[in-house]
Amino acid sequence: MPTIVQLRAARNRRAPPEVWQATFSWLGSQRLEPLSPLRHAPKPLKRIEARRELWRPYLEALSATRHEPAFRRIVYQPTRVPGPDPLRTRLLPRRLVDPRTALATIGRERQTPPTPAPAVARERS
Repeated sequence: MPTIVQLRAARNRRAPPEVWQATFSWLGSQRLEPLSPLRHAPKPLKRIEARRELWRPYLEALSATRHEPAFRRIVYQPTRVPGPDPLRTRLLPRRLVDPRTALATIGRERQTPPTPAPAVARERS
C-alpha cells in the first residue's frame, strides 16, 4: 500500500492537517493495480534509443576530439543483444534414447583395446 512520507507547504514549511487529510483521502480513492514487470519494463530497442538520446549532448560536445570515437563506440554498443526472452521461450522436449542402443554402444567401447601412447626414447647424457 503506498504511503506518504513527507508533505511540505509553501516555503518548505509543514503542511497543515487539512492538506494531509485531503492527500490521504485522494490516495485512498485511487485504484491500486499490481505492477507487472513485463508490462512496465522497456523493450530492449527502446532502452538503447533512450541511452543514445541521453548521451547525445555529450557526444556533440566531444565531436572532433580524439575521445569521440571511443566514447561513441561505448554508447552505441548494445549491452545485451536483443533476443528472445529465455523465460518465454518454450523448451524443446529431450530426445529419448533407446536403452538397448545405448547399452550396445557402451559394450562396443569396452571391447576395443586402448591404443598405446607413442614411446619416446630419451637419451641420457
